Amino acid sequence: MATRRFLTITATLVAILATALAGSLVAAEHDHEHAHATPDAHDHHDEHHADGMGGTGTGVVYMTIENTGDDDDALLGGSTDRAQTVEVHEMRVQDDIGIMVAHDGPLVIPAGESVALEPAGLHIMLIDLNDDIRLGDTFDLTLEFEQAGEVTIPVTAALDAEDAEGESIEAGDLEISGVWSRPAPRIDGASPATPDASPAA
Repeated sequence: MATRRFLTITATLVAILATALAGSLVAAEHDHEHAHATPDAHDHHDEHHADGMGGTGTGVVYMTIENTGDDDDALLGGSTDRAQTVEVHEMRVQDDIGIMVAHDGPLVIPAGESVALEPAGLHIMLIDLNDDIRLGDTFDLTLEFEQAGEVTIPVTAALDAEDAEGESIEAGDLEISGVWSRPAPRIDGASPATPDASPAA
């Protein structure tokens, strides 16, 4: 009787140990797979950065474009020596979260109307900055329009629209005003861009 009880206890202990060992092997396999999955997730994260959403520095430019003519015009693209790519982006709300996406197609400037590129709305993204955009900097931005052609405008980096003193530019039936940019570092995560020297009091 004692022998049978001993064998029963032994069998139970063996079963418990086997179950624990199996659980450990499953956990180890899961950790192994997770370790191999990490680089892929990191690569996807880097691809997200390469799209101008982080990783490499991005800048933003705001302005108002007024079309005083009788025909629609359209903003097709742009270029600047401060960045590799210039795109029109817009803010959208998806699942109660604000996201930034590239505007689909040319940005139409309707005849007799104005289009505002401003914070929390349409704006021009400078992707993969070649240099920091420091407070007080001024740089050229060339925009290409369907009707007005290429228009080069000076952009000044400021903290808000009120601090920017940009001049109005006329090109054909278009008038571009209120042009400004936020300071931005060339590499995300770097210290905030600041002027080379403090202005005189």
